[in-house]
Parts: sequence; structure tokens; C-alpha cells
Amino acid sequence: MATNQGFKSFIPHPSVVDANFLYWWLKRNRPLLESLGNGATFKELSKRVTAGIPIDLPPIVEQRRIASVLDAASSLRAKRFQALVKFDTLVEAIFFKTFGTPGVNPKGYEVVPMVELVDAHRPITYGILKPGDDVAAGVPYVRVVDMIDHSIDVSRLRRTTPEISQQYKRSLLARDDLVMSIRGHVGRLAIVGDDAVGANITQDTARLAISRANPRYVLECLRTPDLQRWMSGFTKGAAVRGINLTDVKRIPVPLPPRSEQDLFAEQALEAQGQRAAHLASQRKLDVLFASLQQRAFRGEL
Repeated sequence: MATNQGFKSFIPHPSVVDANFLYWWLKRNRPLLESLGNGATFKELSKRVTAGIPIDLPPIVEQRRIASVLDAASSLRAKRFQALVKFDTLVEAIFFKTFGTPGVNPKGYEVVPMVELVDAHRPITYGILKPGDDVAAGVPYVRVVDMIDHSIDVSRLRRTTPEISQQYKRSLLARDDLVMSIRGHVGRLAIVGDDAVGANITQDTARLAISRANPRYVLECLRTPDLQRWMSGFTKGAAVRGINLTDVKRIPVPLPPRSEQDLFAEQALEAQGQRAAHLASQRKLDVLFASLQQRAFRGEL
């Protein structure tokens, strides 16, 4: 294969430098390489600058040993990541095996509009139009960017004044409410945990206070490609696309027996707990790998 002018190619001399060692050295020293680039709009490393980059090379045998250790650690990280990807699809697979796809509804469940699943005393609504500046002791509110992995990252929440929040008290959150993005990236979902009770939402999100169904079942149902496509079909706008609450209320949700919903919710929670544990392990492995790279190129491996 050939490369164009956007690349610098290296052909390591086999008696001087191990190719894998050079690969890991370049990855480890990416900040240094970026700092050497010239140009304003488009930075580039010249051949002269690239050729002059100093590299501390241990003996070739030691280079190969270091590279083999880093290769093995990287392979382990890749396998952990592949397992994490499978966890991401596990809940969806359980849903389809149990209920089938909502668009086909092979088991002939009753299909009801979203509005019929919501607490009549806490109707579907959007939140605060203009929350203002972040207030340290204010009321937290949920933005679309705070909805991560189908839950709310409370560490990221901004806060508005109690007075502004009170004007939108209709959209305050309770445990197991669903929050759905309705502007921009339509259809992103999160379920409210204990740590987000009492928070508010923004105009870019809608609160779904599910009462006639299991909230976790409804969340996973809304996440399916069928219902995501349904919402996409009613998403309008040019610069900022969004879906109207009138259409949110019409979302068609198949309604299996509550016992089946509850059993699925238990299985989903267990799978998500396993995923969370695996993700924590992956993050620890990432930290250890970064430390391993530092030690490798300090001669401490």
C-alpha cells in the first residue's frame, strides 16, 4: 500500500529498533509529536523535524521484551472492550427474545399511546426554558448531555435558582420517571434514580412519569429501533430538529402483562449491574495500562 502526503512512514532498521517498540513509543509520545507540528489552521510535522526527534533506545532485546508486554496488555484491553460491547446489546437481546420487536408485535399485545401509561396528575411535559447562570446552592436540572448510559450523571448537573425552578415545578423529577430528549438528538433516554429525585429538566427534554407499566420496560421499548424510527418520522425542523409533545403522547407502546414486564426489568437490572462492574474493571485496566506505558519508557518495567 502507498501513503499520501498526510503521512510520515517509518521503516525500522531491524538491528536498531523493534517495530512494535517504535509503535508504542510513538503512541506514548503523541503530545510531544503534536507540539512539534507547524501551521495555524492545519498543523504538519515536516520530514526534517520528524527525522530529528530523539528516541532513547534500550538494547534491541529489551525493546522486544517491552513491546511484547505492551502488546499482551493491549490485547487484554481489547478483549475486555469486546466483552463490554456485548454487554451493551445484552438487554436489547433479552427484550427481543421476550417480547419481539414492537413494530411487529408478534405476540399481539395491546398497543397503547404513551399518554395512557403516564400518571394523570403528572402529565408529559418539558422543563425550564431559560435556567440562567449556574447557582451553587440552587436546584439541579438535567440536560441532554447529563443522560449517560440510560441514567443521569448527577456529578455533571448544573443548578438554577429555586425561584426559576418553582416556575416549572410541573417538571420536577421523582424516582423511576423517564427523561427523554426531544430536541437535537431526539430519543435519548434515562431513568431517574434516588440521586436525581427533586431535580428539574430543560426544554430539550420531556418527563414521562410512567405509572401503568414498568418504567424500565418502557425505557427499553422506546430504545428499540422500531420506536426510535417512529420518533424520527415525527421529528421536524431545520437548524434544530425536535419532536412535539403531542407526538410524544402518541408513541405506540405494546403492553405485555405486568408480570412479564417486571421479570424483564429484573433481568435488565442484573445485566446492567454486570455491565457496570465490567466497565469499572475496564477503567481500572486503562489506568494500569497507562502506568505500564510510563514505567516501560522510564526503564522500570
